[in-house]
Amino acid sequence: MKGKLKTISIGLVVCNLLLPFNIVFADTISESEMAKTGSSMEETTNTISDTVDTTKTSEIESSETATTDTINKEAEPNGTTETNKENIQPAAQQMAIQAASTTIDTVADLQTALSGASEGDTITLGDNFTTNITATMTLTVPNVNVTIDGNGKTLTTSNNIRLLTIAGNGTGSIRLTNITLSGANGGSGATTTQTGKAIFDNVVFDSFATGGDGSALHVGGNQTEIVNSTFSNNINSATGYSGGAIAGKGFNGQLTVKNSKFINNENKALGSVVGGEGGAMFFYNPSANAKFLIENCYFEGNKAVENATGSAAKLADGGAITFFNIVQGVQIDINGSTFYKNIAGDDGGAILIQTNSNISSGVTLYNNTFYQNLAQGADASANSGGAIQIYANGSPTQGNKALIDYVNNTFYDNEATYRGGAIGSSGYLTNLSAGRYQNNLFVGNRSNGAGYNNIADSSVAGSGDLGGNIGFDNGKASTVTVADVFGVYPVSLIPNSSGISAGATSDNTIIPTLPIAPEKAANQKGTISNYTVDQRGYSRSADLTDIGATEIFWIKYDSNGGTFSMNELSAYDGTVYYEGTEPTAYYQVSYDGAQEIVPSGVDNLKAHKENSTFLGWSTDAAATQPDVNYSAGTSLNILASNITLYAVWAVQAADVTVHYLDEAGKTIADDVVLSGNVGDTYTSSQKVIAGYTFKEVQGAATGTFTDTAQEVTYVYTKDVPKEGKVIVHYVDESGKELAKDVTLTGTVGTDYKADQKAIAGYTFKEFKGQATGKYEETVQEVTYVYTKDIVKEGKVIVHYVDESGKELAKDVTLTGTVGTDYQADQKAIAGYTFKELKGQVTGKYTEATQEITYVYTKNDDTKPSNSDDTKKLPNTYNNRTGNRLPRTGEKQSLWLTIGGGLLLLLGASYLLKRKKSQ
Repeated sequence: MKGKLKTISIGLVVCNLLLPFNIVFADTISESEMAKTGSSMEETTNTISDTVDTTKTSEIESSETATTDTINKEAEPNGTTETNKENIQPAAQQMAIQAASTTIDTVADLQTALSGASEGDTITLGDNFTTNITATMTLTVPNVNVTIDGNGKTLTTSNNIRLLTIAGNGTGSIRLTNITLSGANGGSGATTTQTGKAIFDNVVFDSFATGGDGSALHVGGNQTEIVNSTFSNNINSATGYSGGAIAGKGFNGQLTVKNSKFINNENKALGSVVGGEGGAMFFYNPSANAKFLIENCYFEGNKAVENATGSAAKLADGGAITFFNIVQGVQIDINGSTFYKNIAGDDGGAILIQTNSNISSGVTLYNNTFYQNLAQGADASANSGGAIQIYANGSPTQGNKALIDYVNNTFYDNEATYRGGAIGSSGYLTNLSAGRYQNNLFVGNRSNGAGYNNIADSSVAGSGDLGGNIGFDNGKASTVTVADVFGVYPVSLIPNSSGISAGATSDNTIIPTLPIAPEKAANQKGTISNYTVDQRGYSRSADLTDIGATEIFWIKYDSNGGTFSMNELSAYDGTVYYEGTEPTAYYQVSYDGAQEIVPSGVDNLKAHKENSTFLGWSTDAAATQPDVNYSAGTSLNILASNITLYAVWAVQAADVTVHYLDEAGKTIADDVVLSGNVGDTYTSSQKVIAGYTFKEVQGAATGTFTDTAQEVTYVYTKDVPKEGKVIVHYVDESGKELAKDVTLTGTVGTDYKADQKAIAGYTFKEFKGQATGKYEETVQEVTYVYTKDIVKEGKVIVHYVDESGKELAKDVTLTGTVGTDYQADQKAIAGYTFKELKGQVTGKYTEATQEITYVYTKNDDTKPSNSDDTKKLPNTYNNRTGNRLPRTGEKQSLWLTIGGGLLLLLGASYLLKRKKSQ
């Protein structure tokens, strides 16, 4: 902002802008009157040692009361306060007893619950609580600390409606949490005017669009705290107003913003005196008592009237944050935050701070990262500041001097159309501004002035380079390159091992930072400051601090005359660094106290050195033996002092070749090549070679590796072949031979294999001896033992019956081994003719008894029969005798039978007659 306050009539405009604060201005204010006001303000001339805070949270946080004001304090006679330690426990117990949870479903119920709340109460929005807010909800702060739990709801308002106001003179606090407030691209968010404290914790402010200052949140209350919240897509589009997301005018309290995100908020319209500033935040004329703490926040894509044109384009300042006309006494502490791709149509791509008095202390930026912010310089004036502009305001002759403190910030790849690619400090005529710089990193920033790519400051006593800065130019071109700081590979914002996040639970993000490369220009080159941690909250070195927002510690693996073979990095991610594919140094990068695993020089790093063997690691570059404390796989703590481990190498010796020959010099086994390092001991081995007997060794069987090749020869005598014999027996369990022995013969030392036989009626049980092996000079025996199979008998009963089932001939019982064949025979029965068969006439014996029945029909007695009683039916199944003539001898036997019968009859008759005669 260049000479932005001129002699103009602003009464009506300013009065309208500041009506919410009940501030009355005269109709006109001239530059001279402004100068008088500015000149009457208190001036101080403290040096940087007086102004740089020693704690992460600065005076702003330390001056606040306890978060919930639950610890009783008693006023002392001198006006100070002291914690009443005796009341701490009773108060805590009292709160635990009184705290209650209430669920409400209407705005009226919410207001009633607030008015009757007790200390520590939680009021939860019920499932039926309206989500479409058509009239502003006014919440009055009570005299106790109360939490309103939004229960994950999204409350939406319509055009021209402010969704929420927190007001009242209560001394307590309202903590709003777990809720989304949405403007649905219209309406406005919340206003705070309370005397007590308003806390927004885990709140999303999204898509508000309003014609007033601060479309999402207008702060005017005594204490406002924003933590773990997100402001996204909020727009201010009316001329003369500022602050795309948050705004305050004449703010006289304490604003704390922690761990919150500001994404794509935008101020789209310009004004005439003000209007257009602060894409995310805008604070106009804060009082000398105002305190601002912005800590661990993330600002991305916020814009202050991008591509502004016209005479009012000079108002398009502070892409993310604008403080307008601050005076001595205002405290601004911005730390631990990252600003990325914010755009100002004119000056201060990320931040504009316009002063309106002498400022010698109270404004400090430390441990912040500014990356790819842009000041478009629409007003075409000098010192526009790609990331930050400081503009000293005052009357033309007032001569205000503003000094801002910068410690351990990183500025990379920011751009200003005009001078000051990172920071531009200027003022209106005699009013000047500049920075006091310590341990800041400036590299890769751009502007239209070669000597002002990083810094373009006015000349103010006490300002300038206080030590430990990189890229401090301010008229003298810097020669530091991006590779000098970040290494040879691309670098961008990454989580960088941080555990600090920003935003509401629904879109929480680790705050990204830029990792510097080990042993480059920013590593261990800073000066000692009062800040002991880096942007991520990790410890800084007490004596060799790094330059910029982040501190790195590392373990270095030095190839110590060799090289490593690696795949080339595509980018540097802050964990591992080396250069090229054959680096000589490999770094594990992290933070103080992190643990790393020692890599294997052979397997992981592919360490190699000509004629040398990698042995391990040592902290001594001249070591000949590795240190077991740094063996591969060992877990090491990264220390603030950093560690360098050197590769330990042994010089590789010439090989020792071992030959195995017969007496004629013929090779009978493969050579063995022994490798080692010069000075190491080698030992060759005699081999056992089948068919050969060792005779002698030629050369040194054991010795020392040298740089000259050596040979050892083992000589063998060929053995005379001897025959071995293996006798294989096949016996039952009692030792009875079941099959003839088999005798196997072969050359001693060759293989034999004794086979098992299949023996009918027997099952193999076990073998004794070795079924396979090598022939020996002594006879070997192998015995296969078998168990006799148990034979099971089957039975087939053959019946011969008439049609009524009457037996005509005796049954025939056939028996045999189960599984073998049987055959039943048909009989010829006198007076009967075969009719049918029941069952299977042939088949196999089974364990179950089988039956076969031949059925016959009785012949008719009145008809002559052609059947022969002694002759079988021609269709017989018994072919043992068949139908054939009797053989010789069979006929003679028949006659003898007939004769014997006659003799019996004669004898019987004789005996009968004799008995009668007696």
